Amino acid sequence: MVRTNKKIVLIVGNGPEHIEVATLLEAFEGFSSEIEIHLVHIGKPSELPRFDFVSNYFALHAYDAPLGGAAVAHARRTDRGMVAFEDYIRREEPDMVITAADDDVTMGCALTAAWSGVPFAVIGAGARPDGKTSPEGVNRLVIEGIASLWFAESDECGKGLESRGIPEAKIHSLERTEEINRPKEIVSTIVDWMAADN
Repeated sequence: MVRTNKKIVLIVGNGPEHIEVATLLEAFEGFSSEIEIHLVHIGKPSELPRFDFVSNYFALHAYDAPLGGAAVAHARRTDRGMVAFEDYIRREEPDMVITAADDDVTMGCALTAAWSGVPFAVIGAGARPDGKTSPEGVNRLVIEGIASLWFAESDECGKGLESRGIPEAKIHSLERTEEINRPKEIVSTIVDWMAADN
């Protein structure tokens, strides 16, 4: 059977990201007839988000087993995320992936999505100025470098993305959008972008 609605995967980690994802889920409710939302949790099992109203829910469990020393943990988490997410993409065939995270597993998911030809949107793009001075900064450079859509919190963040060669037309600054309306702005932009068959 041919699928007519679009399938979007929201990647969620731990802590504050749960709130951000919850606001996006609420904004997507207005498009429930045309958008099918899936949640993929990439954090620690002890911090699974409680989105009981979302039936399409999957945990990568990249943190389940002991990872050894810190020098090894980054590579192993990234590897586990990539392997699990590749299986997930093959099974679910999403039309877009969205994330606000920048940890090792998210980077693995971003690479896998790019290799699979699945568009990737980044929320909070350009917000981490430390670049190569932290693992998360390195992850951000990779994630933002291969994304398809960028949502920047401010014009300054957008200019930082432009300086790295990201097309201005694909950077959406939320600086002039009230915070309460930002989830709706993000969702509306994504839905329009997908409708244009990018």
